[in-house]
Amino acid sequence: MAPEFLGLHKGARQLANLGDGQGTKEEMRVLRYDYGDPILGTGEETLVGGNHLRLWHQATSGAYFLAVSAEKDLSQKHDIIPNGYNIGRDQFVSDLVGQKIDTNTVKAGDTFEGDSSFKTWTYHTKVEYVAGLLDATSGEYLETARIVS
Repeated sequence: MAPEFLGLHKGARQLANLGDGQGTKEEMRVLRYDYGDPILGTGEETLVGGNHLRLWHQATSGAYFLAVSAEKDLSQKHDIIPNGYNIGRDQFVSDLVGQKIDTNTVKAGDTFEGDSSFKTWTYHTKVEYVAGLLDATSGEYLETARIVS
């Protein structure tokens, strides 16, 4: 994931109410899938589609909330694919733990743990799928993945 191609952002900023008494806030940052090239890869993602990651910070808990979505290509205006939030979430978790997460079978209570690396750093991550952390605003948000450690 990398910042917007050439720093350009044509879409509207997404809003979220994190239940922290701060009301609706704009996303802090948008990252796009970079196809392994942090310089030009997000330009490719603009053309052919891929994951977007949006980030918010909750004031009361200090937690970061991520909305990861699998999105269509530019000709389809980067609309989110059907079930795109769940698919995006599971692709992101798959990358964190180094194993494939199947969106069709994952459910609340499932946990995944593993390693990923970037440059000289190795990260060990444990993820737990939890239901009911946030109020659902559509049928897309079936479960929430919580990074435990």
